[in-house]
Amino acid sequence: MNGAKESLGFILAEAGYDVWIGNSRSSDFSFGHLLYSPSQQEYWDWSFDDIVAYDLPAMLRFISGVTRKRILFVGFSQGSMAGFAALTDNCLAKLVDKAVMLCPVAYLSNIRSIVAKTAAVLFLDQVRILSRNSKLQVLGVLLSLDCSFSDPMWFDCHSNLFAMPRPSCCLNQSRISYYSQYEMQSTSMKNIVQMAQFVRSGRFCKYDRGFINNLIHYWSFNPPSYKLHRLPEDLPLLLAYGGNDDLVDTQDVMRLTSEIPGTVEMHFLPSYSHSDFVLGMQAHIDLYPRILSFFQS
Repeated sequence: MNGAKESLGFILAEAGYDVWIGNSRSSDFSFGHLLYSPSQQEYWDWSFDDIVAYDLPAMLRFISGVTRKRILFVGFSQGSMAGFAALTDNCLAKLVDKAVMLCPVAYLSNIRSIVAKTAAVLFLDQVRILSRNSKLQVLGVLLSLDCSFSDPMWFDCHSNLFAMPRPSCCLNQSRISYYSQYEMQSTSMKNIVQMAQFVRSGRFCKYDRGFINNLIHYWSFNPPSYKLHRLPEDLPLLLAYGGNDDLVDTQDVMRLTSEIPGTVEMHFLPSYSHSDFVLGMQAHIDLYPRILSFFQS
């Protein structure tokens, strides 16, 4: 969304790589559902687990089938979280040569966003307000100053998810309105609820359906954890994180890396907040050359 010399996708393409960009389900760029429309609750009945089980594997297998080459993976924020979870599947991990995780997320115990932390601790994701038109989830109301709801399972937000980020060091403030047209996309409330569960439980695990439903779906009263120790030891990883990120805390990153087998390269940018890694005007100087070097080494 920045110029050709400032955007990672263009920089990688200029360096000779095929660049494939995966879009999340329910985004404006999605083709939609074969059976359901966005006005139906079934369209929004999905969580992070579905991205891990279906979406990311489908993307990687498709790209591998077309190119017949191993993939250099870049995941940002929830994209990194999906990468960590999905690549614990050894068959899928064999498709990936190296992986870069920007704002790497697995654990959210120390998230610094006051709104997100408070909402999760108070279980506001479980509270609904009955209005004339629909039931609105309180968490969704708090997460954004400009959100619209047509269904309790739909979260359509036009400001930062898990709001109240720290000031960015490197954004071109005159482009904010332009970025907001594309950066913020619809997601399901079930996906938001699962993130809130991560904050409360301190775990990186599947969706908590409640004791009885957990027993039916998982054969356990508690949802199973994503087993980070199953990531391949020979998978080169580069984790880039910032010191001013309200969503990705340094302690959570250190806990994450302690569970990953093998050697992990780290790239720390003290002044960077969450969005600076993909939209910052300095990233092509501070970060992207390191990514190119990592891929080419």
